[in-house]
Amino acid sequence: MASFLEGPLAKAIAVGFKGKLNKGMLRRSGPSTVDSYGDPQPGSDTAYPCEGFVDSYSAFVRAQAGVPDTDSKVCILGATLPKGIVPRQSDRITIAGRNFVAVRLTDVDPANALYEIQATETFNG
Repeated sequence: MASFLEGPLAKAIAVGFKGKLNKGMLRRSGPSTVDSYGDPQPGSDTAYPCEGFVDSYSAFVRAQAGVPDTDSKVCILGATLPKGIVPRQSDRITIAGRNFVAVRLTDVDPANALYEIQATETFNG
């Protein structure tokens, strides 16, 4: 069941931060298919514009949760993504000129206003 805060509060937060955060792009691969020879073919990508920022984990959180030193916390405003799109493992995120691959969704507030994603930075685009 969706939170009663989800709609109005998430929208109010997005309006308050609109234009103040980094523009980004969340890319998700579609399902793979099989060609006429039975060989797997990668699915096509779908790109979703978003806004957010990159943060780091504290030494305490890294130690307690086993987060590698190479991972970052990517935060995306929920209302900047299309309805029904929630970041998930293997999504590719470009934000603040940096490229990441989502490891897992680590936190989301009750209003779905902010998604926190543990992500590994990639340097090959």
